[in-house]
Amino acid sequence: MWKRNLLCLALSVVSFLVAADFSFMDLAESQGLIFQHDHGGSGEKYYVETMGSGVCLLDYDNDHDLDIYFCQGGLLPGWDKEIILENKLFRNDNGHWMDVTAAVGVGDKSYSIGCACGDIDNDGDTDLYVTNY
Repeated sequence: MWKRNLLCLALSVVSFLVAADFSFMDLAESQGLIFQHDHGGSGEKYYVETMGSGVCLLDYDNDHDLDIYFCQGGLLPGWDKEIILENKLFRNDNGHWMDVTAAVGVGDKSYSIGCACGDIDNDGDTDLYVTNY
């Protein structure tokens, strides 16, 4: 037992030392993945304004690349912006992202909080479920 604990400790230390030189670069926008969440707030402090939104990774077009669906906030009473918010689906084309929301018809303009995906009806296609406020 103590050997396993010692091994875990050693692996943790090595992982930390290797990770110390690691850094991330934000490439999303340069590769076409442009999304900004807006909670739709008006200053009234609705509960849903305090939460982030859901994201689903799914292969909606069955090309074996994971595509991404972003849930978006919606209009709350007192909203004073001109913009209409909607959920977005981006198709992954070998690391380049294309907004296919309108083409696929999944631009829900409700106040979306979360999403889930899977083959619910067992037909081989990915089904997408979105929860709205």
